[in-house]
Amino acid sequence: MENRNYRVINEIMANASSSIIVLSSSDCEHTSFLSELSNRYPTAYWYNAKLDNPSSFALEVARKVFPDEDTIFKFLQLKFCENDKVDNIILKVMLDEIKKKQGDCLFVFDHLETLPKNFDFSLIELLITNCPKNLKLIFISEKLINLDYSKLEESVPRIVDEFALGKSNDAEEIELDTKDLTPDDIHFLAYISELEEVPTDFAQSIYQKGIAVLRYCSIKHKSLVVSKNQCCFKISRVFHKWATEKSKSLGESIFTDRLENLYYNYLTEQGKHINALKYGIDLNNIDFIRKSLAYIEPDWGLIYQVIEMARYKCNSIDAKYISLEYPDCFTYSIFCDYGQKRYTQALEKLEMLMASGKVSEETLKKCSFLKIKILTKMGEQEKAVDFIRFMFAEGYSYDSLKKYDCVVCCIPQLMHSTQQKVKIEHLKICEKIMQSHDFSQSHLYLKMLQSLSEAFFDLGNYRKAIAMVKKIKDIVPYYLVQHKLLQYFYYMNDLAYAEKVALSALRKAKEYKITTDVASIYCLLFRVYSFWNMEKEAITNIEKAIRCEDSCDFIKYYAISLRALCYARFPKNECAKDIALIYAKLCEQSNPKYAVMLYSGVAYWYWKNRRKEEALYYSMKALKGNARNEMWLIASGVAINYALEDENNQEMKQIVSKFFYTAEQYAMDMTLIDYDDLTSNIIKFATERNLTTPYIEKIITAIKNKAIKLEHTVKVKAQVMSSVSVTVNGEEIQWKTKKARELFLLYIFKGAQGIDRNKIFSLLWGEYIYESAINNLKTTNNIIRRTLSQYNIKHKLSYKNGKYFLTISNCEFDYTKYQNYIDRFNSEVMLSEKINLMLDIVEMYGDGFAPELVNAEFKETRITLKHNICLMLVEFIRTLMEKGRVIDANKFQNALTRIDDGGRYRDMALLD
Repeated sequence: MENRNYRVINEIMANASSSIIVLSSSDCEHTSFLSELSNRYPTAYWYNAKLDNPSSFALEVARKVFPDEDTIFKFLQLKFCENDKVDNIILKVMLDEIKKKQGDCLFVFDHLETLPKNFDFSLIELLITNCPKNLKLIFISEKLINLDYSKLEESVPRIVDEFALGKSNDAEEIELDTKDLTPDDIHFLAYISELEEVPTDFAQSIYQKGIAVLRYCSIKHKSLVVSKNQCCFKISRVFHKWATEKSKSLGESIFTDRLENLYYNYLTEQGKHINALKYGIDLNNIDFIRKSLAYIEPDWGLIYQVIEMARYKCNSIDAKYISLEYPDCFTYSIFCDYGQKRYTQALEKLEMLMASGKVSEETLKKCSFLKIKILTKMGEQEKAVDFIRFMFAEGYSYDSLKKYDCVVCCIPQLMHSTQQKVKIEHLKICEKIMQSHDFSQSHLYLKMLQSLSEAFFDLGNYRKAIAMVKKIKDIVPYYLVQHKLLQYFYYMNDLAYAEKVALSALRKAKEYKITTDVASIYCLLFRVYSFWNMEKEAITNIEKAIRCEDSCDFIKYYAISLRALCYARFPKNECAKDIALIYAKLCEQSNPKYAVMLYSGVAYWYWKNRRKEEALYYSMKALKGNARNEMWLIASGVAINYALEDENNQEMKQIVSKFFYTAEQYAMDMTLIDYDDLTSNIIKFATERNLTTPYIEKIITAIKNKAIKLEHTVKVKAQVMSSVSVTVNGEEIQWKTKKARELFLLYIFKGAQGIDRNKIFSLLWGEYIYESAINNLKTTNNIIRRTLSQYNIKHKLSYKNGKYFLTISNCEFDYTKYQNYIDRFNSEVMLSEKINLMLDIVEMYGDGFAPELVNAEFKETRITLKHNICLMLVEFIRTLMEKGRVIDANKFQNALTRIDDGGRYRDMALLD
């Protein structure tokens, strides 16, 4: 057995794959090697699908790595936010935490054959594909787990099967040594081994010598009693049978209490109420079940996990207890129905329960929340709103809403999905409740913030919507902003940041395997590139948005509306407008609030194409919507532009003032700036009639700045990778002296950090006396200024605190781009993407950094970059070989040979 164990351990540890599937029974005789294996890792974690809650898999796995309840509490808050793939996010955060640990780690997943049939196996796929280098995953299952192995080609697990494991010893062949054990020790072993896994502190609570006895057995009988990470012992059924027979021959046992009672009480005392409930259900012990449900009822986090568990444990409680005589069990059966999407049955039972008068006020709050959720799932949002009105018959007061704060979370979201108008006073009450200390500590706090952000976005109050999202990110940095809410970032007036957010969201969507509302990311990128007048990029991204399938109605119609705006701004054809009009007609029948959004895009298209009658007609249809949002503002702009043609319209002053007041109140600055073609005539009217306000002046300045940047900006490209050049709109700059070009490139290289004057002297005029160096620097700086001005390059060369700083409004520096590729390569998880990125890096590197420039700063950077890319290539070549990608490895080996002309790194890759 020992020889077999060492053979298996060596095979696992020597295997290049980060994940191993052990096809075997989880019993000790088959997996005794795990104890010794775990001792070889500084950190080891164990998950048992048989004992831990598989329905809350991500949460249970995360608990192994995050022992602090604060992190688990934040994970539960995330779950209530109902973000798509929230479990993926939790697992990724957990893996990132392991990545930070010193030394190698082991994670064992045991009894996976017991996972429910409808288990989400993509969670295990995510663990495998995102496994950090310092982690080894061991999956133990009697049968092959149901993964999509074709997607795991780049990180396919290795299998350890009966060939490697060999034949385990039969019970008859095992001789147990008892010379060091007392009769009470053996009675204890017979008693405790009823449990397959025994927590060490539970063993200690039953028998003072319990841990010592189990540890002794794990050393003496390694294949029958296994120590799991010093916190638990796993006991073979063979050992249990032996201990039971031996105990019978030694007289009466001192252990007379029912073990299941002690173990249940232990789980309850440890606060493991979900495990205790599961244990009670498995034993069909109604007293255990009801006691656990009593603990669970007041805790929102536990209720969420019960609903998750109910999805897999449907009808587990004996049918005779599913009656109003047992309201707690009746409630659990509702959770089962809800988890299994039997919404009609769940609703019928829920209404019976709420009308029975047999539930506490606290339970009634939970029932109210669940009823709203069920009605929403059934598509009966209007009924959900009516139910809320019934609950608060006396009106939406602070006291009435605070009493049912859990229901308050649903109000903004329900208004978002119905034709009900959101009232500001309701949202203000919600904000007030949210600010109370009690609610800020609630599981539903983030849910409230998220719901309010959606409501404020619907109202067009983008400033508040953004503030809510920022607050969530402050509390939980790994909160993934819902894709449908990403448009907030457009209104922050920092488009570079918005672009960064969108690109990051695309990467996270791929990393977490999120497909819902990806169209919203492309919509945000369209907004950014459209504002920057980047026609090709704008059109590409709006077309990608249209092609995304897994989108909610809002994002779908929003993308169609934006495409109409896009093809009005960048004229192509009428197709986008025609499609928007078709969907607007369809939405009038089913979703009128989306119709007004689509009509706004249609109206703008007609306005840009100077077709007054159609533009005015559809802008009026768009203005029927209640929400004061961006599309309302665009439609208003179209209508006002035509109204301005009527010089006798006495109401125009009031209309124009209200137009700008609304834009200011709802932080729609970016819409006014972006659609300045609409805004300019309205601003002109306001200016001529002395209606300007500080806000209008701010918009005027922003529009001027945008126009200057788009019309007069010159594109400067500074290249130092592979060869050296500086071009303006494709034309190479002709420098008066080589020193001017070299100093210019030094300024660009140092960027915002600047470069010390004395450093410049030592780099360019080291052999000159101080006065001569100063004169040369002044002369060269003047040459740089004159040259840049000659090419109409907007710049500023300043001197501050002993340093020179050069800023250029629109300069592309290939060294910065190269560093971005390096960062993307290091953060990428997909091997295929890493290969493509490394190809780009090698191509950009070319002949190295600034090969023509010889000053010490560039020379030192050149050496450092060469060292870094060679080490990256060596490590990547080894990774490719481990993954069996020999052709790719050889390709990069050739690149390494070319770059490493001295042969210093070439042999480190260990390729023939």
